[in-house]
Amino acid sequence: MSELNNINNLDKNSQEYQEKLKKIKKQVAEVKDFYIHLMVYLVVNFSLVLVYFFSTGYTEEDGFWPIWSILGWGIGIIFHALSVFVFDGEVFAKWEDQEITKRMKE
Repeated sequence: MSELNNINNLDKNSQEYQEKLKKIKKQVAEVKDFYIHLMVYLVVNFSLVLVYFFSTGYTEEDGFWPIWSILGWGIGIIFHALSVFVFDGEVFAKWEDQEITKRMKE
């Protein structure tokens, strides 16, 4: 939120303003993408649980097979959330900048 407060004090034609605006838009897009990912995860896994209960029901032999999707994909959701909300993309942004600079020299 401090980014937004700082951006309001800048000249809208300045390069600094444009860079900050671009960064903020990227952050908002990343948050939106995470929530879309989360909704797809919930819908798909809820559907798998419904298929499980309506097709086979729970038996000791079969086990609860949707757990593999829930756990496996859940790990991906956790890492996605960490990259969006905790690390704020700075780790990857530095790598991207280094990679772009490296490839520009080629």
